[in-house]
Amino acid sequence: MANVKANLSQNYTTGEKGSKDMIFYRTSDYFTPTIMDIEIDKSTGFSKEGLNKVNKDVQKFAKKIITNPLISFTDVLCNYYSVKTKKENKFVFNSKLDVLKATILKSEGQSTSLDDLEKKAKELMVQHLDTTKFYRIKSGLIGSRDTISFSKEYNNKNAVHTKAKNELTTTKSELDDFMYRNNFLSKNKFDFIQQPELYDYTFEGTTYTKQNEFAYVLTFKPRKSKAMYVGKLYVSENDYAVLRAEYVLDEGEKVHNINLKFLLGIKMSENVSKGTIIYNKRAEDDNYYLQYAATENGHYMYVKRPLKLIELTKGEKDVLALDFKVEATTRKKIEFLNMSRSATTVAAIDKIKEENFKYLTIKAYDPKIWKDYNAIEPLQEMKQFKAVN
Repeated sequence: MANVKANLSQNYTTGEKGSKDMIFYRTSDYFTPTIMDIEIDKSTGFSKEGLNKVNKDVQKFAKKIITNPLISFTDVLCNYYSVKTKKENKFVFNSKLDVLKATILKSEGQSTSLDDLEKKAKELMVQHLDTTKFYRIKSGLIGSRDTISFSKEYNNKNAVHTKAKNELTTTKSELDDFMYRNNFLSKNKFDFIQQPELYDYTFEGTTYTKQNEFAYVLTFKPRKSKAMYVGKLYVSENDYAVLRAEYVLDEGEKVHNINLKFLLGIKMSENVSKGTIIYNKRAEDDNYYLQYAATENGHYMYVKRPLKLIELTKGEKDVLALDFKVEATTRKKIEFLNMSRSATTVAAIDKIKEENFKYLTIKAYDPKIWKDYNAIEPLQEMKQFKAVN
């Protein structure tokens, strides 16, 4: 493992030659609440009877989410162009994206993400708050200095300095981030490669990869308390590159764990972290590129808090007070496949004009959609998924 660590920079540093990669990228998101208790205690201008009706609507919404947990699957097929150039003695990474096809599988009218849930929550708030006024948030004994307003004019004004995101920029950002985080040079994730002193390794034998490369097979497990993972590595005999890594959290381990349940009514943990990462050698040099990755991360969350929105004024104030308790798990699965790779030039990449795209929304998985492409076999959940109207 000392040789593996010594050769990391040589094996996984991005090359200076341009490349065009055809990538298939699948994201599966799951939000599964077990408890969603939300009750509005006070709302200026609402009678007790009016609040009862609103609370019934909120409970109906929460029950629907618990009965039909939020699930969505997105598939993107794209050409990803990238190059690293040197400018003023500094390397600059540049990438461009051309999306060939993109689909999203979800229930009609269902929230796709927690961001969409936040939008629905704001829609509920607007029913109780004056959009021309400004409010301050207070939760329990904790007050906030942040000022919020549901006025479109106010929020648009604050968004002037925020770069507008569309599907293209969001997808490219996700791809850049995914490839960066799954590079074995990443110190925050692959401690079983970066910090071998934390683990015990066992030689299990040798094998040949699909690229006919002779490799050592090692299993690993925690040696010190700081280590969290168990798994298996396939290491090249030639240059000590890790060709394949399989990892999963050891029993009882958590990546992050915050337990302030009794003090602040908050408990959160990342209790699922596993994956398979495969690297192939680049044809243009002796370095390696990400050829395949399948990762899964999961979180547990519990929040029980009172919440108040108080109007910022010296006179009589509008107040919205509510109590909420949410317990849920979230999971995100990502599959990445580099289907083909070819060389290109800086000039060719500069000429590419990026264009935004729209997802094709589907209600059930249809293999005909990808019949002309060598797409990843769909997850079992996708095959079984049917839209709930």
